[in-house]
Amino acid sequence: MSAPAWSFRNHWMAHAATHAMMRPDRPALRYRGAAVTWAQLSRRSLQLAAGLAERGITAGDRVALLTVNHPWFVESVLAAGDRLHPA
Repeated sequence: MSAPAWSFRNHWMAHAATHAMMRPDRPALRYRGAAVTWAQLSRRSLQLAAGLAERGITAGDRVALLTVNHPWFVESVLAAGDRLHPA
């Protein structure tokens, strides 16, 4: 498996991916008694980043996020950062 381009940059998605490889089943987030593991956080963020890419979101674009306090917020920030950070 080849490493994604962002894995060599120092940003949040690289950190999440590193944790997902090293400790996939450990909790990354806890919300209302439920936990999101590092593997889940990484997978969901990558899926959302792919969705943003399909919609034409690229580096330099602006993405607005309006949400309640929920793990979706962290997933969305990671995904947007992956799409918007220039390679």
